[in-house]
Amino acid sequence: MLMILGSHILGHGGIIEALEPYTVQFEAFWMLRILCYGGVDCFALISGYVGYGSKHKYRQIVGLTLQVMFYTLSVTCLFALFVPEAVTLKTVFKSVFPISYNVYWYFSSYFLMFFLMPYMDIFISAIGEFHGKMLIILCITLYSVFPTIFYYDIGALNRGYSTIWLCLLYLLGALFRKNKDTFFIRHNYKYYGWIYLILCGVTWLSRIIIRRASLRITGTILLDGWLVSYNSPTILIGSICLLIYFSNIEVKEKYRKFILSLSGASFGVYLLHEEPLIREYIIGKVFQTQMDKSGVLLFIITILGMGGVFSGSGYRKYPQTDIPDSPYSSLVY
Repeated sequence: MLMILGSHILGHGGIIEALEPYTVQFEAFWMLRILCYGGVDCFALISGYVGYGSKHKYRQIVGLTLQVMFYTLSVTCLFALFVPEAVTLKTVFKSVFPISYNVYWYFSSYFLMFFLMPYMDIFISAIGEFHGKMLIILCITLYSVFPTIFYYDIGALNRGYSTIWLCLLYLLGALFRKNKDTFFIRHNYKYYGWIYLILCGVTWLSRIIIRRASLRITGTILLDGWLVSYNSPTILIGSICLLIYFSNIEVKEKYRKFILSLSGASFGVYLLHEEPLIREYIIGKVFQTQMDKSGVLLFIITILGMGGVFSGSGYRKYPQTDIPDSPYSSLVY
């Protein structure tokens, strides 16, 4: 969730937009954003990794939906009292029907995917290790490599903002969970952390080179964000590497409860900081007031802001026994 917070603060907070292009400060903050960009893919991969083999009970998605409605309605009511000019009839309708109006694109896609999870589990259970590896290669090639090479939205993926993409990531996560004892056992898991950093560096360098080369040759910026998308091969494979890396870390029992208590706040953090009114009138304006600071100080403020938003977005503790065997875990972690 901290990765997603960082990406949103840099993007929705307007920090990167306000910086002068091609400066060291501008490129450094873009590197930070790229390091955070795989957070969404990680969440969806965890959906499959943790959710595979679990019981997908309808009461779970009903509970999540009610939480979403609680946040949207509560925030809208508060803004109606204190900032009435920000609330319109359309805003009210969106707060009552957040899924239909795609208020939170990830949760709307997750809601649709939830009903397909049992059938994807059946499919994954039916295929062997060889076909599982072939499916991983096909998914990455057809839905990540090809769309990126041709810079075209093949299969209505919408650069990863879609239910189809989340379903593909669920399948990948489930495959890694099913074959966790045979996939990649020959390699030290720490290597995957380095691969993730290298892929982020490749994404960052490609963006700088392509922007400057296209501007020099054509006078306009072409292929902007070529590798900076959720279905980009570097972002996707980097996210898979993070999944493998962290899934192999053994957490000591004395830290486990603390980590689980923090993870319980993640869904509330997501709902609150991504609520449209808060995103526009708070996240979108607070960080703009800090743009006169030096690069190092602004970087520190951004990092502290990530922690501040996380700790200030509410806290809810979920029972430890409820987390590992539920598809809800992907939204908790």
